[in-house]
Amino acid sequence: TLANLGDIETQRKVQEALGNAVTEQVSHIDRTVSDATDLDELKRVVRQRVARISEQIDTFRKMEDKRLAAVELENNQMRERIAKLEASRVVLHEQLVASTQKMLRDTLTGLPNRLAFDERVALEAARMQREKTPLCLALWDVDYFKRVNDTFGHQAGDKALHVVGKTLSQLIRDVDMVARYGGEEFVMVLPKADLQQAFVVLERIREKLAGTAFRFKDTPLKITLSCGVAEFGAGETIESVMARADEALYRAKSNGRNRTEMSHPKR
Repeated sequence: TLANLGDIETQRKVQEALGNAVTEQVSHIDRTVSDATDLDELKRVVRQRVARISEQIDTFRKMEDKRLAAVELENNQMRERIAKLEASRVVLHEQLVASTQKMLRDTLTGLPNRLAFDERVALEAARMQREKTPLCLALWDVDYFKRVNDTFGHQAGDKALHVVGKTLSQLIRDVDMVARYGGEEFVMVLPKADLQQAFVVLERIREKLAGTAFRFKDTPLKITLSCGVAEFGAGETIESVMARADEALYRAKSNGRNRTEMSHPKR
């Protein structure tokens, strides 16, 4: 720092002044020795000059100790400021991570939300193109969800969505992702699975959900889901695959619900 540079310059000047003073005293001693005619007087003058040299060295040492103490204090204060800044940086980073995670989570189900899905599917689509591996997207919709709300109230509907979301997250493969897409809709990303492989995974999940006993305030609820799944075709966009998955979901609804319909990529 500029302050430290100033200290160095001051120290150089003090050292130079001390050197000049000591040199002057030594020269004076030399002249006294050359001109001396009385031994006792010579000893007295030499002792006096040596004492002055000692005093000047002692003064310099005290000034140097004081300077070093000030430098150490400044360094300690600087270290404290750096430590506080580092602590603030860590806190801000944690707050940023927490805020980001909150932005990417659905508050009702605890699942990733649509924004998180958009980020993940973009990453997986890029990976698919690099590695030439299959990729499927699936849309889920809770059957007769309006009937649950109308019969038991929105609290029951919220509870059903929470349980469905939790169950879906427990049944997917480790490489898959499930997110709440909005309302009673959920969406899945199934990397490295072609349409038939994805269908097998989704059917296993659908059957498991259909056989799960849901209850609200000791009242049993029959909850089933319909699913539409589409595989990426060559050069196909995320939007077009999602549109085909949505069409497949509509067919599943039209064909009796509680089923999975596939949409083959266009050749």
